[in-house]
Amino acid sequence: MIDDFRMTPGVSSEESDATYKRLVETLPPGLTFVALHPNTSGDIETIVPPRAHFRTDEFRILKSGAFASWLTETGIQTVGFRPLRDAMRGV
Repeated sequence: MIDDFRMTPGVSSEESDATYKRLVETLPPGLTFVALHPNTSGDIETIVPPRAHFRTDEFRILKSGAFASWLTETGIQTVGFRPLRDAMRGV
């Protein structure tokens, strides 16, 4: 059912925009599950201090609309869990 899996890249803040854009541009044909973990600043710095920027950078990119624009530019369509659930149930 799922052809590929991608997740939060985990790069420096300086590389984050280019890395997320590349993530979108290199998605293969088929159904890819992209697991993202955006967070605002605050508690995340206490939970995972050395990697908190992974999640806050992700939040910034998603909130800015850049990620959505990259999806549109590349013709990537998004889908929620309901159609996936229905497909697994054979509905």
